[in-house]
Amino acid sequence: MIGNSPNFNLAAKAMRRVGRILLRDFVEVRQLQTSVKGTRDFTERAWQGAESALVEELKESRPYYGYRCQKLGSEPGADPTRQWVINAMEGETNFSRGLPRWALSVALVHKNQTVLSLLYDALENEMFAAEKGVGSWLNGTRIRTSKKARLSEFVAATELSGRSQELEHQVSIFERVVKSVGNVRLLGADSLDLASVSCGRLDAYWNTGLTPSDLPAAAHLVAEAGGLIESIDNSAGRQRGLIAAGNIGFAPFALLLRSNAAASAL
Repeated sequence: MIGNSPNFNLAAKAMRRVGRILLRDFVEVRQLQTSVKGTRDFTERAWQGAESALVEELKESRPYYGYRCQKLGSEPGADPTRQWVINAMEGETNFSRGLPRWALSVALVHKNQTVLSLLYDALENEMFAAEKGVGSWLNGTRIRTSKKARLSEFVAATELSGRSQELEHQVSIFERVVKSVGNVRLLGADSLDLASVSCGRLDAYWNTGLTPSDLPAAAHLVAEAGGLIESIDNSAGRQRGLIAAGNIGFAPFALLLRSNAAASAL
């Protein structure tokens, strides 16, 4: 069971402590919604502070591990084979707007492979975790991806951005998917969406602007829960886009995304 892992216990303890700090900050963010300056600067400070706190606590117990953070950058450790990959605010736009869907993410990479991953939803007090070869877990209970095979029964999720240069392409894929599956959700937190795939709350997730390597902890959760996660396009030695689903429903969902029209637009 994953709870027997010293690295899991270390990371989980740190994430729960920092999560409590972010919960207090989140209450403050909601109170600032009507201010002229808004909440972006406050969110940035909260994000950086949370990452600093996570790094400090992890380094105290594992001083020879390196780390890579979304906000603080990276630092090599005395042991070049081990590195923490940290993002203290998955879903930062949601956080800054007072929307209750964000999480903390930590992965441990050993020799370029993710061997441990944790995703903590502080609002719901849900700790998703996976260890290589041990499976994926939610608050100590084993989880697995959906076994649905018919696209018409799928509930899938994605992310659209008006800032993307490929918005027209994103919308065309969205239209194709929404006509084929049961429902589509846009929830605003990629890693939490993948965590939802890992426990079967969502049947599938796709994103044309990310690859599995962009979200190592969440991708590892899906894989250890028995799902599949791949790039949409692997041609010419490149990786573009992301597809995740249960192993039974992955093939038809991937075929839908990898049609000739989708591939030519990537």
